[in-house]
Amino acid sequence: MVARGCVDCEAANVTGTRHVITAAITAGVRRLVHISSPAVIFAGRDQHAVGDDAPYFGRHSSEYARTKQLAEPLAPAMGSAMGSESLRSPWGQSRWTNWRVARGIDHGV
Repeated sequence: MVARGCVDCEAANVTGTRHVITAAITAGVRRLVHISSPAVIFAGRDQHAVGDDAPYFGRHSSEYARTKQLAEPLAPAMGSAMGSESLRSPWGQSRWTNWRVARGIDHGV
């Protein structure tokens, strides 16, 4: 049996991401930025200054991390025609994330 939290994470992070990408493509959106989480690469130690290209850690600290990892490749794969990217946001919706998203949009991401 799957715990309720696991089902909720899968629905929000994987299925929800697919729906957003499909809707964006249908609506003719030109750019999409998917915000992920540093939890997908958390290896049980400090992850300071780790880039978006850091490899995945072998096991996940939570269902949230597992399902965010499953969602990360969806934006680049499904949204390749519109220009899309997945970013790992440090500390949720931070100034750093907002700056990176704005910078990406300015540079045609």
